[in-house]
Amino acid sequence: MAAIDAAPASLTERVISYMKYKCHDQTLKGIEQAAFHLHCSARQLQRILNRSEAAGFVIKLGKGTYKFVEDSECFKK
Repeated sequence: MAAIDAAPASLTERVISYMKYKCHDQTLKGIEQAAFHLHCSARQLQRILNRSEAAGFVIKLGKGTYKFVEDSECFKK
């Protein structure tokens, strides 16, 4: 497991960190369970995942399944 420089502050950062370091193959499966682990509501998590998908660093694979895109343009400088 990789070391994280600082604790994620916003829920969006926590979701991305959770997907990168805790989810198998960086794929979040099951909104309800992930929301429980992230201490937020399922609806709130869905909103964040939808925004992340629109931004291009998450891909929706199916119902309740999202994959983090490692080589997204959002993270390149």
